[in-house]
Amino acid sequence: MHRSEPSTAGEELCHYIHEKLDDNRAWRYLQSSLQPVGNSEQLARYYRLHSSLFLTCKLISAGRSISTDGNMDALFSIVQGFPWNHLNAGNKLLRLLSNAVSKSDRDISPGVKSVVLAYAKQHHRHCYICGIGLDFDISVGDRKYSAEHLWPSSYGGDSQEDNLLPACSQCNSAKGNLINWVSSDVHALFLGINPEEDKLRKIQFKRRYALYHRAGLSLAIQRQTTLKKAFLKLGPWGETRVHDSEITADMFNLKTHNDIEELENYEAL
Repeated sequence: MHRSEPSTAGEELCHYIHEKLDDNRAWRYLQSSLQPVGNSEQLARYYRLHSSLFLTCKLISAGRSISTDGNMDALFSIVQGFPWNHLNAGNKLLRLLSNAVSKSDRDISPGVKSVVLAYAKQHHRHCYICGIGLDFDISVGDRKYSAEHLWPSSYGGDSQEDNLLPACSQCNSAKGNLINWVSSDVHALFLGINPEEDKLRKIQFKRRYALYHRAGLSLAIQRQTTLKKAFLKLGPWGETRVHDSEITADMFNLKTHNDIEELENYEAL
């Protein structure tokens, strides 16, 4: 299975768990069972990714409550029992968890802040999400510049250049700790057949970001690159649109991205 290139400790842990889950034949049975409801392949991928993220966040949260520095002896009690023990061959799960916990909630260093700020001023003077021009001179306001973690710091997202992009304070705040498109309430995103533009404009931020993130992750998987490089290639989101106006507008039939040869292969997810 193709995957994106991880750039943070949290992503490494999630990818490892996802690969282990992907080996389970139960997912193929689930896809077959979902055929009567439609979108069976997409739904099976959704549930598998959702499970991987759930387990990743659960492990990191438990680990942080025991150790703030990723001490492996302290964390061993988490992974030695069922159901984690079968994922911990050679203590790989333990090592990845230790690294993710130690990287969690670290402040961005002054050096990294300076590098990301200089890059934004010279090459990226707009929010990577909504495209609004950034103001580098104000301390408050929606257009205020901020460095946004693509993979949230609280879940092992390193505070390093590869995990940071310029964003306006409004988008940074609205996104919060949303870790992936499947983390949003995507099941609520059903707008009927060929919805009017006014209805599309009223989609809430986190649901719209879920559409945008799905496009970015799909591009990252297709090109086997990082989320940061994928989002830079994708550019800020545009108006929400429908892929196929003859079927229900939902998570799998809506887009906010600009077509890059229709993201080369949008069904990577």
